[in-house]
Amino acid sequence: MSRDWHDPQVDALLERLGLTADNPRELLNLPEGQFSEALAEAVLQASAAVAPDVRDGLRRDAADMRQRRRAARASFEQELHVIWQETLDELQALIEAARDSGELFHERVGADAAADEDITYAVLLRLHARGCRMAEESFVLLQAGFGQAAMARWRSLHELTVCGMFIYRYGDRAAQPYLDHDAVVSLAAMNEHEKLRVDGRLHGEPLIDADEREHLEQVVASLREQYGRSFMRAYGWAAPALRVTRPNIEPNFADIENEVELDQLRPWYRMANHAVHGGPKGITWTPDLSAHRQGDSLLAGPGFDGLADPAECVAISLVQATINLLMLSPGLDDILVMRTLLLMSEDVANAGLVCERDSTARSRTAPSNRQHHRRRDPRSQRSTAPRSAYQASAGPLTELVPFSTCTAAPCEQTLVQHLRGRAR
Repeated sequence: MSRDWHDPQVDALLERLGLTADNPRELLNLPEGQFSEALAEAVLQASAAVAPDVRDGLRRDAADMRQRRRAARASFEQELHVIWQETLDELQALIEAARDSGELFHERVGADAAADEDITYAVLLRLHARGCRMAEESFVLLQAGFGQAAMARWRSLHELTVCGMFIYRYGDRAAQPYLDHDAVVSLAAMNEHEKLRVDGRLHGEPLIDADEREHLEQVVASLREQYGRSFMRAYGWAAPALRVTRPNIEPNFADIENEVELDQLRPWYRMANHAVHGGPKGITWTPDLSAHRQGDSLLAGPGFDGLADPAECVAISLVQATINLLMLSPGLDDILVMRTLLLMSEDVANAGLVCERDSTARSRTAPSNRQHHRRRDPRSQRSTAPRSAYQASAGPLTELVPFSTCTAAPCEQTLVQHLRGRAR
């Protein structure tokens, strides 16, 4: 039976296979490997030919799509603001106060610190400025309904705050190695880039020329000789200070965190890891869904829930980062500022608890208003997996660890110790 139809792609496939007859039954007589190879190539060619038309169609529809998305986003953010206004307002006020206090402190002591070449001050000032930026990034994500993403950004803020508190405690003994370690990080990145480039997996020129590379290698070799082999590790800059009491330590972040007694935030640090890494917990649980929705919904956009923990965590770490800086040379105004920031961080936590309860109540009573932000999981009806261990074992941050333990204690303790030291 002859074909009474002709398709360019089918004709190309038959020609590729060396078939000239009109009877496609001859395809059945081809070796399996030959047919599969030719078919795969024909599909690739067809998709390459059609893709530009699909792209052009999407571009034509893009204006309407953007308008619909903007309207949906405006409606969503309006409802989100109704639920979380108090928490967001308290956090924004705290961020502005922390930023202003750092700026005023620098205006007062910056010139003298520069004249004295105060390395510790230079490092903590930059850490504080970066911390304010990270807090602002988290705030923007919270405003948009991305609580888990804000938690991931807080994770970096927590690391920065821990490092800053360690540097405050040990002064130049930690600040100088911290700055010197930049050369180690730079050389490791360049070595990785160059290896991929030489292997042909990256294109382009080397990041630096041969002379600059040789100089950097000499600098790193000198630092290794000065500080020891452990300096080459990710947190090797902390080894010189820690080895005074622990000679054989190979420090990691947890060691630094324990040293400055901020390890009580580690459960939330681990929770934030799920938003950063590609492990299974990141797809089986999200704080952006309330507990009764975990497991039966897939969140493919912003959510109304789960903003309390990241807001409070950001407040805790930003206050601590600010105290790390102000305690270098505190005047009476600075002491008042630190006390005020502690109170403001408590306000963020308390507002978050109230708003979280309101959000959970709304999600239980008005689920239909939120379905357009989620995709149903086709497996949810038959899944027997238990719900998240986090939801089963822990509530909001202040319910799991009292606020006075997780924020006021480290901030208050270091503040009091510093003031007593000055009095002596």
